[in-house]
Amino acid sequence: MELLLIITFFILFHILGDIVLQPKKHEIDKHKNFRHLLEHSLFYSLVLSLPIMLNEFFTIFTYNIKTENHLSVILMFVGVMFITHLIVDYFFSKIIENNKNNTKKFLLSVQLDQLIHYLTIFITLKFIYF
Repeated sequence: MELLLIITFFILFHILGDIVLQPKKHEIDKHKNFRHLLEHSLFYSLVLSLPIMLNEFFTIFTYNIKTENHLSVILMFVGVMFITHLIVDYFFSKIIENNKNNTKKFLLSVQLDQLIHYLTIFITLKFIYF
């Protein structure tokens, strides 16, 4: 049951950082403005790390980070999420932009983008918690 809570937290924070709280300028032109893509990826990775940081202070779930040096794990998580998000969005923002006029290809591109983000999150969490 607690594993479901962890997954739910990270899905929620992924949606917040990648979609809900994304500034319009990043959404519109991250496919052609690398600075906006960098800003988006950094903001996203910081938002996504909030469940780990909140758990450090409030013990939301009882799973603990597998090492004593929690700060280094949090920084590693932010770094991995930043780099992987940057790479995925670099390619998929261009693919999605190119498929805006084809609904089927557009939706497939967005879904594949999100699937890759979720897989990246869960694989990284596996190394941190399990």
